[in-house]
Amino acid sequence: MMMSESQRAMLRSHGTLVGRVLMGLLFFFSGVGMLMTPGGMEGTASMIMNAGLPLAGLLAWLVLAVKLFGGASLILGYRVGCGAFLLLGFTALATLFFHLDINDHGLFKNLAIMGGLLYVMAYGPGEGWAMKR
Repeated sequence: MMMSESQRAMLRSHGTLVGRVLMGLLFFFSGVGMLMTPGGMEGTASMIMNAGLPLAGLLAWLVLAVKLFGGASLILGYRVGCGAFLLLGFTALATLFFHLDINDHGLFKNLAIMGGLLYVMAYGPGEGWAMKR
């Protein structure tokens, strides 16, 4: 699609903001869901333990922290490189340990999310609104 320079400038400003916030919301509310669902943190720890990973209880709380703080970082536009890096690492590890089956749609969803996080790491918060450091 051909865009004019003014349309491209508006997309750089508003599109990057919307994309960054949407990715942040995905992680942030996934973390909130870990706390709010019945069996939340215990269920997460059980899933981690079933994958054969050590210190499942501690890892579950670490996952929660990464999702909440990384997601908030993207939503607010504050230290987005650090937030995206943490979320990229988490998503890569989650993919390796839980979504490596080619028939698992989570594999391709996670690969797409990782691509978006790489963009955020490379280009920062974008030209739209971001919390100043």
